[in-house]
Amino acid sequence: MRERVQEKSVEVTVLLLGIIFVATNLRAPLTAVGPLTGLTKDNIGISGTIAGFLTTIPLLAFAILSPVAPKIAEKLSLEYTIGYSTIVLVIGLFIRSIPQTSTLLFGTILVGSAIAMCNVLIPSLIKREFNHRLGLITGIYSISMNLCRAIASGVSFPLANNLNLGWNNSLRIWLILALIACIAWIPQLKRHDKPDKIEELPIENSIWHSKTAWQVTIFMGLQSLVFYVLVAWLPEMLIQKGFTAEQAGYLLSMMQLFLLPFTFIIPIIAGRVKRQSKIAINTSILMCLGISGLFINNTIIIIIGIAFIGISGGCAFGLSMMFFNLKTRNAREGAELSGMAQSIGYLLAAIGPTLFGFMHDMTHNWNVSLIILIVTAILLGGFGFFAGEDNYIN
Repeated sequence: MRERVQEKSVEVTVLLLGIIFVATNLRAPLTAVGPLTGLTKDNIGISGTIAGFLTTIPLLAFAILSPVAPKIAEKLSLEYTIGYSTIVLVIGLFIRSIPQTSTLLFGTILVGSAIAMCNVLIPSLIKREFNHRLGLITGIYSISMNLCRAIASGVSFPLANNLNLGWNNSLRIWLILALIACIAWIPQLKRHDKPDKIEELPIENSIWHSKTAWQVTIFMGLQSLVFYVLVAWLPEMLIQKGFTAEQAGYLLSMMQLFLLPFTFIIPIIAGRVKRQSKIAINTSILMCLGISGLFINNTIIIIIGIAFIGISGGCAFGLSMMFFNLKTRNAREGAELSGMAQSIGYLLAAIGPTLFGFMHDMTHNWNVSLIILIVTAILLGGFGFFAGEDNYIN
């Protein structure tokens, strides 16, 4: 009996380590690209349009493949689908680092596609295997993902420029992390080698007809939109307010660092309460205050505002990850909701930066764009309030 308990404990630990290593690859390969855009353009002569498209491709992959991921997992199993996705990720990262325009684009498509699959299926796996510790494990998953995202955005340019690795070798470094994830996931392929036997939901109960599912989906989409808009445009806003490019970069990193602890804390808190509506409202208020600080030409207020944006962004992201599990009854529903929410969510995220920039071009200032972000934050609170009620998708 004791040996069986120890064996089970080892299995759980190995699974958790596998989830952590896969999670570290779900944002870092993407955020490593932006700081290297200038070097990439100079080295292989790509246009600004193609350079911008490198950021858009993964978001489009998320939108297109997220609803498909649960269907594939039903045929192959969660474990095998995640395992194959990590292999595709390794291949994509290698191809992407070859200094040619065609390989850069094709590799980015593979990387985005692999990450899209894991984005959807890891929360479902957590729902199935850690149903009594959802908050803690979701928090660990979220902080693993976002910590490596922040590290990648901070070190990619110094690796390429200061260490003279070049943009392609700087990107190639993330192959190491992906290979570790592949190796760490091998025990799961031995552990579960048959597709999950889960009955289809009746058509009348399709998740796309569920009011709660749409509330979660729009909440996910709005928080993604705010984050990606600020990642794209916050440095430019700060530079126009008198900050240097280096200072603007540090403040963007600061925003992401403030985000980190709350992606861990909020899932734990959300998992311990029946209703998450208050969390959503407080997140919305803090986000509105943070964005409002960007209107004012005062360094201290701007820094405080960016800190508030980071904290509220971490709360919103952590809560959206928990909604996938708190609002569903089983792993199948969790995968379906995750797929739906991330499909719509990242489609909004792909549109947001372009719309934000268009409004700036039309008005020649950031005020209208920031007002739109505040309205977005208010809507985030509203949809989060209703999504946070004590109910399931139906």
